[in-house]
Amino acid sequence: METHSRSPTPTWTPLLTTPPYPDYSSRYNVVVATTTGGLDELFQTDHLNLYLISTAVPGVTRTYTTGRAMRADVVNVRVWLGIHFRSADIASRDLGLQLSGWTIDHYFRPVDGHDR
Repeated sequence: METHSRSPTPTWTPLLTTPPYPDYSSRYNVVVATTTGGLDELFQTDHLNLYLISTAVPGVTRTYTTGRAMRADVVNVRVWLGIHFRSADIASRDLGLQLSGWTIDHYFRPVDGHDR
């Protein structure tokens, strides 16, 4: 799994007022990790070309060349916004990766002896 280690900064404040969301699980991290992890495994590559348009900030787009880069960005953004603690984001991202792996292994198998 992907890990990050950072020391806390006592003067840090979030970019938003912390919303009344549950800390765990971070649904956004689960969805992004499941989707990008599934694409990584389904296409058997780490190289993706993901182009996202923001619905929250008009005119802002993000481009990612790997699912790993997108997952790292989502973990960081949810922390910077003050929505979740990093530990909840990382655990949720890991849950999404486990879910995508299980789904690929159980539902995307060769049919009647046909190989991929």
